[in-house]
Amino acid sequence: VSALRAAPQELVLRVFLNVMDELRPDADYAPRMERAESLLERFLTDPAFHGATLGGCIFAFEGKNERLWVRREA
Repeated sequence: VSALRAAPQELVLRVFLNVMDELRPDADYAPRMERAESLLERFLTDPAFHGATLGGCIFAFEGKNERLWVRREA
């Protein structure tokens, strides 16, 4: 997580969007850019961020090692 937070914002945004594309190849459309940017902003700046959903995916911290997991919503 610290490596993601240290990376340029544009790169992290592209990672988020690519992960959603891979997890939801059947999606008719991608999430709105302003929503993806909002998720990115919360992830990068909010120390209370524990997770969020976007584009049919769940972004969440799991475990004590502070790894960000992304998985499909049920």
